Amino acid sequence: MVLINDTEQNLYQNGSFGKVYKLEDESVTVLLDTNKTLVTFGYHEWAIENYVLSKRKEGDIEDNHLSKEKVGAFYQIPLKLAYAITMHKSQGQTYDQVNLIPYSFDNGQLYVALSRVKSIEGLCLINQLRQENLICSQEVKDFYHIGSSKSKDKLIYELGKKVLNSHLTYPKEIQDLIDYIHKIDR
Repeated sequence: MVLINDTEQNLYQNGSFGKVYKLEDESVTVLLDTNKTLVTFGYHEWAIENYVLSKRKEGDIEDNHLSKEKVGAFYQIPLKLAYAITMHKSQGQTYDQVNLIPYSFDNGQLYVALSRVKSIEGLCLINQLRQENLICSQEVKDFYHIGSSKSKDKLIYELGKKVLNSHLTYPKEIQDLIDYIHKIDR
């Protein structure tokens, strides 16, 4: 899995997958899954920076100024083995395919996991999705005023739209997910 973005040609981004094609002393060539392009990754610099607060005076005005100071760096080929990744480590990344074990132990974890996949076709649930996997904080429940089945239906529909709308292009896919959630609840 790639750990950086290609800001020049947009061939890959943080979270892109591929297969190692060639290994050399100073680089790794990867065949990207999405566009079948060969890309060679050399060492990438990650700066270690401290934030420095200083006083700045211009004329009669004195104010605080926040700047960054480089105190070190580390170098690494920006790839990591990605056979499996936790929900926490996947935050901020989007994947074409997700094999999901829908076990969660904290509020919102299932949302994070489900919102990583680009389309419903790319989602594979390893275990059946169960009601106990849908952990929601009391604050969220209070916000949506869950009490009647009608408000619950509205919540499921709205959450489904919010979670999947940016990734799914067909309203039927969203409706299928909602229908599935209703089956679980029975």
